[in-house]
Amino acid sequence: MNNVLSTKVSIFRNLKDYKFVPKLKDEEKQEIKEKIEKLLDGKSTHITLFDGEHLTIESRVDGYSNTAFEQAKEVADYLSHKISFAYSDEYGYLMSDIKKIGAGVRLECEMCLDSIKVLGKMDQLRQNLAKLGYVLIETKLPSVYKISTMCNLGMGENQIREDFEKTIQKLQDLEVESIKILDLNKHDELMDKMCRSIAILSSAYILTFDELNKLIIHVRNGINLGLTNIKVETINKLQKLTQDQNQEFISQSELKDLASKVKSILKGE
Repeated sequence: MNNVLSTKVSIFRNLKDYKFVPKLKDEEKQEIKEKIEKLLDGKSTHITLFDGEHLTIESRVDGYSNTAFEQAKEVADYLSHKISFAYSDEYGYLMSDIKKIGAGVRLECEMCLDSIKVLGKMDQLRQNLAKLGYVLIETKLPSVYKISTMCNLGMGENQIREDFEKTIQKLQDLEVESIKILDLNKHDELMDKMCRSIAILSSAYILTFDELNKLIIHVRNGINLGLTNIKVETINKLQKLTQDQNQEFISQSELKDLASKVKSILKGE
């Protein structure tokens, strides 16, 4: 799926015989923390404690892949054999947030949906996704949106994952259809933007993060139209350079370094 930047899976769990986070005493939090740390014993995994639920197991991968789900599920299954989670035969895993009750899973993807946005279809898309049980949120990156599952009740993990994958594929197909519609009347303009973007990315001495984001969109559109041999994995590597950029002030040397990293990634393709 050319327009998926990343996939993230969060699995939420609460320990049996403990109150939900808002009612937990400090000594109880310490007990839970010590139990989890002892069970993991240095195992490499990303677990957050007391962020809404007792624990949140997270896994994130570039692009779209079931690997994120499998990694998080492996940790959840391991822990479930060692400790008892709050669970109901009728409702599934019990949570303080009603939207998490059931499978206790949240799937998220970050996608570039520039062509859908240009055609003015985002509001309608957001409404349609909400009816299907998904949330669409605009991120700080231009034309990049986060799509996530909203409710677990009455659904198993496999069904949630299969439905989510089908939804993301439909969004990818819609984005490709949208860029093809734009291409009918603006082929030369799209081709020119893509070629100029590749040229700048390949030779710029100084590059800002804002400029990099805009150039990436033009190349991604070219990939969807089959106008370039640049791989989507390469573009996602470039996009990754911008995702953790939160500084208000960027020095000239950092902008030079960014341009150098971009050229290195393109040359390494």
